Amino acid sequence: MVSEATIERGRALVRKALTQTCTISREVAGKDRYGGQTHATETVATDVPCRLIRMGRGRSQLVGEQETLTERYRLVLAYGTQIGVNTSVAVAGETFLVVAVVDSLAQQVDVQVMLEKATNG
Repeated sequence: MVSEATIERGRALVRKALTQTCTISREVAGKDRYGGQTHATETVATDVPCRLIRMGRGRSQLVGEQETLTERYRLVLAYGTQIGVNTSVAVAGETFLVVAVVDSLAQQVDVQVMLEKATNG
């Protein structure tokens, strides 16, 4: 078992490596005055310290006649940051979608999520 002091040292090292900031948002469903579905984006947190790491291209698919390439990223956040799947993250003017939370790698020193960003190829 890893000691609490070791975990805290790991958290301090991670905090030093988080050289970027992001905004975390989520989609909120509601109803308009006629009972129809509405969707809005709600900001959950701003200026969240993070580190964005490009993992490479994921998959490509045809959408209509346009090929869409999906780029994959890993986002590292401070331990305790609240984030989940289908959450949007904006870093350096680009927006990404959280597709997975990677608990097994974090070891209680950080929060890691996998992101995807679609681009037209």
